[in-house]
Amino acid sequence: MKMDKIKTGYRAPLLITFLLFTISLMLLLPSSSWSSTNIRITVKTILASENGNSVDPGLNDIVRELQSLFRYSSYKFLGEKGLSLSLNSKGVVSLPEQITMNISSKGIEGDRAVLDIEILRGGNRILQTVIKLRNNSSINIGGPEYKGGNLLFNIFASF
Repeated sequence: MKMDKIKTGYRAPLLITFLLFTISLMLLLPSSSWSSTNIRITVKTILASENGNSVDPGLNDIVRELQSLFRYSSYKFLGEKGLSLSLNSKGVVSLPEQITMNISSKGIEGDRAVLDIEILRGGNRILQTVIKLRNNSSINIGGPEYKGGNLLFNIFASF
């Protein structure tokens, strides 16, 4: 009988220790793991072509990256659009010539935002992909033909 009292005497402190540990872990989770996270997205639209040999000043921050990925001689900045998405929501960016980009937030996996990207021209899908971006980072995606070149899209995310 004395053995039973000794065994049960340890249960309460172990349970309390476990609960305190679990609560501490929950409080230490990074803020990006909470469901209220918004993902701020910026889409730069670029016309890349072989016409000329110039780079618009609006692209100075990404020109090296563009030139390492794509083999064009000219990069013209066409515009920039931004949107803010809550987790598991969708936004639309209007682009030139009846082209739209649907961006859906699929959540946060580790330190990356998961985004579903769909590009449509006149309602017809021309590209669909899923990307995973770290906080304050971007990716470049090649797009459809446009005015003697191709559209490129620089997609930046912060959360």
